[in-house]
Amino acid sequence: MLLRALETSQIYPLGAQRSERVEVRIIAATDARLEALIASGAFAAPLLHRVAGYVIHLPPLRERRDDIARLLVHFLGLELTETGDAALLERTEPAPWLPLVLVRRILHHHWPGNVRELRNVVRQLVIGSRGDLEASLPPELLRQLGEVPSPGPASAVAVPTTIHLPPDGVDLDRHRRPADITVAELVDALRAHRWDIKSTAAALGISRTSLYKRIDSSDRVRTAGRLDIDEIRACHRELGGDLDAMVERLQVSRHALRRRLQELGLE
Repeated sequence: MLLRALETSQIYPLGAQRSERVEVRIIAATDARLEALIASGAFAAPLLHRVAGYVIHLPPLRERRDDIARLLVHFLGLELTETGDAALLERTEPAPWLPLVLVRRILHHHWPGNVRELRNVVRQLVIGSRGDLEASLPPELLRQLGEVPSPGPASAVAVPTTIHLPPDGVDLDRHRRPADITVAELVDALRAHRWDIKSTAAALGISRTSLYKRIDSSDRVRTAGRLDIDEIRACHRELGGDLDAMVERLQVSRHALRRRLQELGLE
């Protein structure tokens, strides 16, 4: 009944003998891997095909490191204004209110709870630090954020309105050599960034050219160019040509896979 309503925009009111047409727009959200659930039989493929007319992928906060800094400044401004302490964020004498070591821990945390978790931490930071010369977090929250190695002597600085921090996994003091990246680290980074070359290279701290060379030198990493034609055709048929689902199944670059599909006349 639900599939028919989504397909035809017609429903049967309770007790009615005739259908009625309705004008609705369905907006659905999930953090589940629906393709995997479909493969295991836990989710109906026809339902996904009907609600996935246009898909927006929102990466987790840990994959948008620059946003962590912007959101930190934004939420601090909101919370400090609420308590009447907005001037604290700009204070530099006798010492900045927000210590650098705490900023680093916030920026490097993986934030499994995404934006909501970050806002809650900022709220606890502001409430718990009222009347103190320096912002601090309760011990349990500090353990949750984890330790971050400092590149030099610990000091405290004010947080600027814009912060550009290298993505997770990048040394703050230098870029990495491609040879320093292990195969396991390479595979994990590609998987975490959904095989997107640009974001994976940024996360590893190397150029895209270096990443391509590192991939070509590894037998454990699949590329669209190495895929068997029959495997591509079978995957295309089973997933109904859904490019994002094919990327997850085949574990290759989206851009490269699209190019292969075009070459094979499947896109």
